Amino acid sequence: MEEASRVAFLVDAAAYFSAFASAVRRASRSILICGWDINSQVELLRNGEDNGGFPSRVGPFLDAVVARNPDLHAHILTWDFAMLYALDREFFPVFRLDWSTHRRIHFQLDGTHCLGACHHQKIVVIDDAVAFVGGIDLAQDRWDTPEHLPNDPRRVTPGGVPYPPKHDVQIMVEGPPAAALGALVRERWMRATGATIAEPVPAASSRRDIWPSAFPPGMENVPVAIARTYPEFKCWPKVREVEALYLDSIRAARRAIYVENQYFNSFAVGEALEKRLREPDGPEILLLQSKEITGWLEGTTMGTLRARLIRRLREADRFGRFHVCYSALPDPAVDLTIHSKLMVVDDFLVRVGSSNLNNRSMGLDSECDLCIVAEDERTRKAIAGIRNRLLGEHLGVPPEKVEETYRSSGSLAFTAAALGGENRRLVPLEVKADEWLDTALPSSVDPERPVSTDELLEWFLPKDEEGKAAYPLIGFGAAVAVMLALAVAWRVTPMSEWLTVEALAGWTAYFRAGLPELLLIPALFVLGSLVMFPVTIIVAMLPLIFDPLSSLLYSFMGILASASATYAAGRFLGRDAVRKMGRTKLNRLSRVLANQSFTTMSIVRLIPLAPYSVVNMVAGASRVPFGSFLLASLVGMSPGILAATLFSNQLKSAWNNPGPGSLLMLVFIVAATAAGSVWLHRRLRPQLESSGAGDGRGA
Repeated sequence: MEEASRVAFLVDAAAYFSAFASAVRRASRSILICGWDINSQVELLRNGEDNGGFPSRVGPFLDAVVARNPDLHAHILTWDFAMLYALDREFFPVFRLDWSTHRRIHFQLDGTHCLGACHHQKIVVIDDAVAFVGGIDLAQDRWDTPEHLPNDPRRVTPGGVPYPPKHDVQIMVEGPPAAALGALVRERWMRATGATIAEPVPAASSRRDIWPSAFPPGMENVPVAIARTYPEFKCWPKVREVEALYLDSIRAARRAIYVENQYFNSFAVGEALEKRLREPDGPEILLLQSKEITGWLEGTTMGTLRARLIRRLREADRFGRFHVCYSALPDPAVDLTIHSKLMVVDDFLVRVGSSNLNNRSMGLDSECDLCIVAEDERTRKAIAGIRNRLLGEHLGVPPEKVEETYRSSGSLAFTAAALGGENRRLVPLEVKADEWLDTALPSSVDPERPVSTDELLEWFLPKDEEGKAAYPLIGFGAAVAVMLALAVAWRVTPMSEWLTVEALAGWTAYFRAGLPELLLIPALFVLGSLVMFPVTIIVAMLPLIFDPLSSLLYSFMGILASASATYAAGRFLGRDAVRKMGRTKLNRLSRVLANQSFTTMSIVRLIPLAPYSVVNMVAGASRVPFGSFLLASLVGMSPGILAATLFSNQLKSAWNNPGPGSLLMLVFIVAATAAGSVWLHRRLRPQLESSGAGDGRGA
């Protein structure tokens, strides 16, 4: 807990980008940027503002500012994203933000995290004097204004592609909290690189001058708490301050809880809210969400989990105090994406940060929130003012009108219903999950803690023979759910639309522009396999971009390339190193491969006993002959590749030409593949169990 001399709340990215540019122009010693994503070509200023003669794009702007001041260093730390995001991100960011910039700009991709996790913190610190924290990265498709105009020509990506309106919030603090955030980023840098960043020496001029003059403070001389999430990893302990603060805040609420968040499916938060809703004198809850969770994968998975939790809380809401709404725009065809991560409790607490109300933010991804608790009447009024300002934006009325209506009614829901007009209003959100998805989708698609290698392999490897039968192979329909779960596990939170028509068009445009797909696609498979990303998802994606024959060719090329790479990794690491990765589970797999036969290897490919990359590494460490391994991989994986290609091609056909015939064909493919999988499992599993699984040899 540190006292901030000044605090301001920046609503929507246009305000944040402007304040960021102003503060950076005043930097004298240090610029620290820590994010989930960054794009060097993003335009910061789009309203004709003067940037002091500097370029407006992030990369050239930072380069020019640092070059002007020989004492100034900039350190940029961003998540070393999963390959799933490759075409959503700036191509080759190291070149844009490191190799082609001033030598005092230091850029680092940070991949020091648990399997399936991400770095989701969004922090900027200038000279340890002023800092920004919230839900906004210096990335594409973030900029917008509070008006959220349906067809704003300024709201485009660096490539000129329009994107939908987006609402977000950032907090700006001055003084000791900024210094504490600077220490946090320097610690992250040390973890990622092993190198240290020196604390900035105070400039000759007053640090107070860094504060952007165009943004008057909303609070002064208030204590600010920092809440973090870190999973246990290597020698670093777990930190779950974000979750603890959510639970304490919900327990402390008396009258009202106002929440804006991108997601809503946290186990812990759901239980805490359910408990308060069952109380006869508990607080009113107004939750603001996007009307639809965008992106096919996120909409299917996170949308289903959201509907599940909302249904549960509505069943517990005996006193009519739980309200979930979306912010409607004048054009009903345009939806406003809620990307903010904000909570206001009564008029005594406000928090803003990077954490979503999902499980990942509570224990798996790195997160950072700031929280202010009122200690006097002036701060209480300021906190209420933030809530009124946000509601006023969504209702199209001044904050004073919100305050007046809420004071007289005592209800946030009544205030929202009374003040909504034709142009802007809050509309109750009706959510209904697909019945099949609601039944089949496991909650584990959004994990709240790291999954160990043993736990991961437990899903795939047979149990010991002592009194327990082996798990049956799941059907193809369940496999689709697992694919979705794995994909979401690699996504952050927090906020992407990679599997949309526009995104797929972008893929196609890249290849039609002449990129060497014969090299790029195998490289994508290799990189995916090296980070344990399911190559099945890549196989299933290719038919959505290419014709069926081309996608088959690319799939086989990619499978052979990635199998060779991970086989070589296992061969290089050796048996002892690979054994340590999974202990007893990998030993059982190694025993299956011990006889090194082509038939056994082919069967392992047909009914995999472990994730694709793990099988390859164990085969390499077990000295399975490379020629037999490669040929067996080709033969054994062919049915799966053909099935995935057929499924995705029919899915694309059903998407473009929906109708009973195309949908029935899709169902037939799923059913036939599931039946074939079960048949293969029952016929071939006994051969594996007699091929050396019980001979006692390890990797």
